[in-house]
Amino acid sequence: MKLSALLDSGGALEYTLPMHFMLLFAMLLALSQLANARIGETESECNTRYGTPKKVAEIVPGCPTNEYDYHGFKIKIAFPGFNNPAIKMVFSKQPKPAFTDDEIVAILNANTKDGTQWKKVLSESEASKKMDPITRLGTALVADTMGGRAWVRSDGVTAELQIQKMSLAITAPEAVVREKMAKDESETKRKAAIPNF
Repeated sequence: MKLSALLDSGGALEYTLPMHFMLLFAMLLALSQLANARIGETESECNTRYGTPKKVAEIVPGCPTNEYDYHGFKIKIAFPGFNNPAIKMVFSKQPKPAFTDDEIVAILNANTKDGTQWKKVLSESEASKKMDPITRLGTALVADTMGGRAWVRSDGVTAELQIQKMSLAITAPEAVVREKMAKDESETKRKAAIPNF
């Protein structure tokens, strides 16, 4: 790709940029746009940023979920009612390659509210430093294969890299409460349906 830069003398200077530089620039531009998504934004704000969403199956019980296709990413966002702030976001790439560390950092940075910070939660492999080397290696390989990375923000919001680094979920405490209540209700119904033998 040739770009022209004007010289002070009024002439034009042409130079060629390597293709890998252009690809890196395009990726950084896409990531900077992706980094605008934040947990806690309203449905209106997300619709303005990403366009018309598709309604999809709920990712948090009782919360309508929108899915946006955006620069090669799918972003599912759960809203607990009209124009209420997002309580869960799930980022995935199309066609499903694993997230890179740079992409994870960009998403976490975009979801860092003023006065908060992310802290990595120790994975089982990191917490098992006292294991014998062979057991530790096996645990680390499993954790790496399955994703095995999680973070918590100082206000309780969590981020989890899910199965095989294929998706990254950002979850507000309200979503965790709703998910637990739905699970408890389902369990109560299941138990109530067991006949008295």
